[in-house]
Formats: sequence, C-alpha cells, structure tokens
Amino acid sequence: MRLKETLMDLSKHLDEEELFDLSEPGTAKYGAAPGLVADPVNSPPHYTNIPGIEAIQVTEHFNFNCGNALKYILRHEHKGAPEQDLEKAIWYLRRELHRRKMVRAMDAKP
Repeated sequence: MRLKETLMDLSKHLDEEELFDLSEPGTAKYGAAPGLVADPVNSPPHYTNIPGIEAIQVTEHFNFNCGNALKYILRHEHKGAPEQDLEKAIWYLRRELHRRKMVRAMDAKP
C-alpha cells in the first residue's frame, strides 16, 4: 500500500487534529503541568533525563544507527540495565562503522 493510501486509511480512525498533533509532552494535553512529563508513551522518563530536552530531539538529527547509539547512551543510567544499554550502543556503532566501510568499498569500485 502506498504512503498516501496508508495515511488516508489511518485518518479514517483519527480526527485530523489527533493525526497531526505534535504537541510537546508535558503539556495539558497529556494531563501534566507544563514542564512535567507524565506520559510513558509519548515522553517516557528514561528519555527525558536531560533537563529541557528529550533524547529524540537529539537523535533525530543523526542517521538510524548513530541515533540509536545516542539513545542508548543517553538513557543507560535511567532504565535499570546500564551495561545492556551501553552494549546496545556499541552494537549500533559497530553496525554503522561496517555500513560506512561497505559504502566506501562500493564507491571505490570502478
């Protein structure tokens, strides 16, 4: 199914305001006072541990692998398994290094 058709199908189930709502977490929409995060789906506490910024605000400026590595680094002290999150960050960094080496090798071929 094409993207436009998928979005149209989704829009049948949501009103337009809800479908395109990009409200900041912590606003009255989520039942929290401004500046407080109370929504475990849209703004989980382990992604909001840096005052004034969420992990997604940083990670969305990077490619998938680097963004995920940063996500795991940013949350590693706040989710209950710091070593596991750091291992996941390393896994994504290794994957990105491999990807870059493959791209460079492909670009070098005549």
